[in-house]
Amino acid sequence: MDNEVLKQIFNDLRETITRKVDPHTVIERMCNSKAISFDDYYILCNIEDSRHCWNELWSILDESSRPQNFVHLYDVIRNDYPEIVREIDQQLTPTQTAQPQHLIQQLHLGHNIDGQFVHSAHNFRWIVIY
Repeated sequence: MDNEVLKQIFNDLRETITRKVDPHTVIERMCNSKAISFDDYYILCNIEDSRHCWNELWSILDESSRPQNFVHLYDVIRNDYPEIVREIDQQLTPTQTAQPQHLIQQLHLGHNIDGQFVHSAHNFRWIVIY
């Protein structure tokens, strides 16, 4: 499973996620994990209406060139919104179900899925390309 599979599942669940998930918590965590830029974070923080904020976030994620942005989104919601994660996992094949955890572990260990090694410490991030 890859980011594209998760993207499709998130698209299928957009309405549910928009209703149930606080976008401001998500955007803060997405910015902290570098899944969205600080500029995008700043724009989204200034949108008070949750639905409008989610619409903007969906647009940013859809148009992003970041290769694992939906894996990051899955990681961000997995602890606080287990019912939505269950819905996502139900749409995955048995082989795919274990893969988000593997991708998330790589993100947390600092391995970027696109072949780069990323080392994170505190709020600093270094990228070393082999």
